Amino acid sequence: MLKKSISLILTLVLALGTFGVLPWQVSANAIESTGNSTLDAFINDSRWTNGVAWGASKMPNISPYQSWGCAAYCADYVKYCYNNNNPRSGEAFYSANETRAGDVITVGNPSDGNGHWFVVLRRSGNSLYVAEGSYAGRVRIGWNYTISGNGYTGTSYGFNTGYHYLADFDHKPYNVSLALEKYSFYPDEHVTYYCSATDVAYFIISIYDSVGNVVETVRINPGEYCTRYYNSGNYTAYCEAFNSAGVTFSNTISFKVYNRNQETNKPYDVSIDLEKYSFYSDEHVTYYCSGTDVEYFVISIYDGDGNIKETVRINPGEYCTRYYGPGNYNAFCEAYNSAGVTLSNTVKFEVRNRNQESDITDISTDITTDTSTDTKLTDTEKQTDTDKPTDSDSGTMGDVNGDGKVTMEDVVILQKYIAKLIDLTPEQFKLGDVDKNGEITMLDVTTMQKFIAKLIDKF
Repeated sequence: MLKKSISLILTLVLALGTFGVLPWQVSANAIESTGNSTLDAFINDSRWTNGVAWGASKMPNISPYQSWGCAAYCADYVKYCYNNNNPRSGEAFYSANETRAGDVITVGNPSDGNGHWFVVLRRSGNSLYVAEGSYAGRVRIGWNYTISGNGYTGTSYGFNTGYHYLADFDHKPYNVSLALEKYSFYPDEHVTYYCSATDVAYFIISIYDSVGNVVETVRINPGEYCTRYYNSGNYTAYCEAFNSAGVTFSNTISFKVYNRNQETNKPYDVSIDLEKYSFYSDEHVTYYCSGTDVEYFVISIYDGDGNIKETVRINPGEYCTRYYGPGNYNAFCEAYNSAGVTLSNTVKFEVRNRNQESDITDISTDITTDTSTDTKLTDTEKQTDTDKPTDSDSGTMGDVNGDGKVTMEDVVILQKYIAKLIDLTPEQFKLGDVDKNGEITMLDVTTMQKFIAKLIDKF
């Protein structure tokens, strides 16, 4: 009887593990959101969630990093969330006060078995919401540690080294957007994704097919772009912008990949119209686009000084409603399909405050929409003497492709050059530098678009 009692006591002592907690004391409590979708996905995965068996001899599930127990858990975390193989691959730091969300922390001396690894999911003041493996043989997730001096209450080990994986922000990313160069492709043309945001650590782009299946997800860093090829079909994509404070979603974009034998003519009969052409600032302006053989429209709105206010993408049959402050405005739309783009007429309208004394109905007679055939711009339209761009020694300014006219094809060439997808010859560079400042920038692109839309008559 005494031997059995001693054996039972020894078994319980062994079960206490490093932290002196019995296995049944690690319960699968409800998991809190971290505010970061990638971290949330990791801790809610059945392989790493709270209470899952994870002993000292457990090796990683997905990471190739040779490790066991708590280190193996952190190795899987880094592989799952950041696609890195080494849990020490983050930015090293040596003060517990620098701890923040996303960190991997080592305490004690883990290399000789007298230490511990854990993941920081959130920080509130000095309290830490963490995930850790090999805690009494299981995964434990919760508010388990508090920063105290250069260490943590909740463990007898002193701080060793921490590794940052997320930037330190007190707010989520904002101004998040995803863009493509165009929205119609062939299978042998690359689709290039451009993500932008303020205060972002990294992006994850998700691409779906027409039935909602995930085609792929891609992680890129700020300033990078992602290029892919796809089979024919309809696709949608969006990006998530991450930092240590959380995640913000971008707009969703749709695009189509055509087989070469699906080629059609460019859109035609393209027009844009408004319900009226004079508004008060508390009245909405609704744009209506129409055309034949159109896949989608892009509406561009400029103020009276020719500065672009916004661009909006809509599908055929949709309309766009906006509010504006007082001023004069111009708008046109571009109609796209796989064969190219056709520009619409330009509409002009005015917005006034209600306290402006002039009768707004009188103004409407001066603001008209020119929907005649001559003002509908297409890539084959001939320019008149009054709207011909300046000639240079190399050719006509803006005519980058040398076809004798300035069209959206020239604009696309400059956009590709700015994105570092193609190179320009010295002659093309000179013709594309319409502001003549020695550089090809988005200012040149915008200036050419204004000229094509007849918002300006020369460069």
